Amino acid sequence: MTGELQGPDDPSGVAFTVLAAISGAEREYIRDKTLEGHEAARARGKSIGGAAVTDDAMLAVALHLRDQELSLREIGEWLVISTGKKKGGRS
Repeated sequence: MTGELQGPDDPSGVAFTVLAAISGAEREYIRDKTLEGHEAARARGKSIGGAAVTDDAMLAVALHLRDQELSLREIGEWLVISTGKKKGGRS
């Protein structure tokens, strides 16, 4: 590296610190709004994330496969969605 070392009084260092603080605040704002959206969706009965277990038979199969120490990914390959927009797909 060449040139002088920048000290704590360097104006570019102050600008970087201010921008980093603003960025951190923006990240927290986005996170909070996302969590609020998830809570509102759950309150309306929506599922967040992957497909949910749709009936008691699918739940029984999932629990049986989990008892056999299969991973969630492996269990998802066994289950077929029986209702809704994703009918016939894998969970």
